[in-house]
Amino acid sequence: MPTDVAAAVVCSNLTPLSLTRVCYMSGKRALLRRLRMKNNAPLSPQHGGPQHTNPIMYGQSAPSYYAPPTIPYMNHPINMPHNYNLNPYGYSYGHSAMLPPPMSYPITTSSISPSGDSANQPAPNNDPQNLKAIEDYIVSLLNGGAKISEPESRPVEPTNQEEIRKLESTVEAEHNLEPPPESVKPKRNLKNLPKKTTPIITDPQSFIQLTDECVALFNELKPIAGEYARRMKVLKRLNKLIYNYFSDGKPQLHLFGSSANNFGMKNADMDISLVIDEKHVGSPKRIVLRLGDILKRKRMLEVVCLPRARVPIVKFKDEFSELSCDICINNTLAIHNTQLISTYSKIDIRARQLGYVIKHWAKCRQINEPYQGTLSSYAWIVMALHYLQTRNPPILPVLQNMTAPGEERKKVEVEGHDVYFYSNWDSLREFGTPNTSSLGELVTGFFRLYAEEFDWNDSVVSLRTGGYLTKEEKQWAKQTNDRDNILLTIEDPFEVTHNLGRLVDRSNLKVIKYEFKRAYKLAASGKPLSKICEEYVADTKEGQTQ
Repeated sequence: MPTDVAAAVVCSNLTPLSLTRVCYMSGKRALLRRLRMKNNAPLSPQHGGPQHTNPIMYGQSAPSYYAPPTIPYMNHPINMPHNYNLNPYGYSYGHSAMLPPPMSYPITTSSISPSGDSANQPAPNNDPQNLKAIEDYIVSLLNGGAKISEPESRPVEPTNQEEIRKLESTVEAEHNLEPPPESVKPKRNLKNLPKKTTPIITDPQSFIQLTDECVALFNELKPIAGEYARRMKVLKRLNKLIYNYFSDGKPQLHLFGSSANNFGMKNADMDISLVIDEKHVGSPKRIVLRLGDILKRKRMLEVVCLPRARVPIVKFKDEFSELSCDICINNTLAIHNTQLISTYSKIDIRARQLGYVIKHWAKCRQINEPYQGTLSSYAWIVMALHYLQTRNPPILPVLQNMTAPGEERKKVEVEGHDVYFYSNWDSLREFGTPNTSSLGELVTGFFRLYAEEFDWNDSVVSLRTGGYLTKEEKQWAKQTNDRDNILLTIEDPFEVTHNLGRLVDRSNLKVIKYEFKRAYKLAASGKPLSKICEEYVADTKEGQTQ
């Protein structure tokens, strides 16, 4: 090592452990490696060096890869075994260790003097800013003023609460969100909301045109052939990877949400639930942190950990398929919800087509974001399927009330909820044929239902029963806390105490009502789908909505 580098380290009063920490700050393994090579120090056992099986205690010889031997007092043993777990996340990877965070270092220390005697020395300057300055100085000395190329940092953990909320919402986290802050709610000029819309007699020919446009939109948005196989290939590869590190917990990966319920858009994110025995591998927070580091080392892209969120998740992009993925832990109820929605989508093609159109419309009109206090895509799909259940004659059955001929209904309990439903969709292919309504008529009827007919004050949308419940029945007649609104009530089909519309407050309810009235007026007037689904743009000058 150059003399001025050694002098800089000694003058800064760094301990051997602190120097190593300097090199490991921000994942700068390359710098420590170069410091070792400058002194011809052997590599660690994990990097091809000799194996050391005995703990390093006082009085024993220390492997030289712990610290450059040319720096005074660094040739002396460190009271720490070579395989001591220094990872800040509290678990071992079986490879090179990471040092503790800055707060774990004491203010005063008893160090080893160059003579080998223990002596009280001034406390090392472990201030992060000082360490960073020293680190930069060492780098410049080793490189003649040029910066070395650094490996990517470990998975990022956002600290901004708004960012955490927004990321959670991408994996259907409306079950766990607090009411959104005023700053993120949609801004609309509520003074210009229209009065009650007068029903308009529609030309039957316009239904044909609207149907053709809806079918074309559906074909444009749905995943292309082979995309499902591509997703399953990613899932299989991740399953194998995770099993290698979490085999004690018997891990299994399951797709959920739009990734698997037949309502996913082209190239949509993959929502994945890791089902694992937490008794053997630790808490969800611990699993997410460990999983994030594993994915990073396996060269996954854009790895972001959210261990402190109400639903701990890790987000990343697969390096081969470039699909964005979100993994949460033991979200088993969501898996059953996904299977229920998927079964409904297979019974009648109109169910899937209507769901795509409604999701697209809600997205364009900016009313499908729980983070902003509106509805999730899942809630919109539940409303669309429920609408098809309530047609006369119905287009969809009520799967949670059905059984095979001669069989009794059996309760299937998951997390304290009954998740039973009749899953033999192939036997129900002809269920909706008596209803000959076109897709254009159904889209218009859906908008009319919530623009003109729905009782917002008392009705609860219930996919579970195929009808409407009252707020009194659900004990949702009075708001019991500040978190759960009861203005728009949509019962979750399995978690029946959960209202999918609980984040919708009074101002956002007016926005949603306005959008229903606007959409119905346009559809009933024979306007094209492109106009109905025109992207919402706020006129900041006049405060008008478009």
